[in-house]
Amino acid sequence: MATFIALTLKNYPSGTRIFGPFSIPVGLSKIVLEALRNDWPGNINTDIFDLQIDLSLDDGATWINRFLGFTGIGGNALDELGQTLVSEIAGRNIIEPNNPNRQFKGFLKNYLTLKTQIRATVE
Repeated sequence: MATFIALTLKNYPSGTRIFGPFSIPVGLSKIVLEALRNDWPGNINTDIFDLQIDLSLDDGATWINRFLGFTGIGGNALDELGQTLVSEIAGRNIIEPNNPNRQFKGFLKNYLTLKTQIRATVE
């Protein structure tokens, strides 16, 4: 397993941040993308950011766009037990686990000032 802190925990004014590229270790075949929910602004029905990662199988020569990503919705969110969620998570299997030339990169585009940390874990 490898964990990458793509963006450190802090306030990000509205705008776009690019992170990576990061090399994916050989033998690992799943990626999980996590955005920490730290008092996200807006009401529960407001999109506050788009987060995506792109995947390369050839050392960055070409990219599979929007390989994984999600849109963050503002306000506090509750799970099925009524507890406040502390993060938003999405995951996907990565093809060619024995390929040493795999990489990922990504971006966060936030529409409001946002306090978060973006972490990617490859398993």
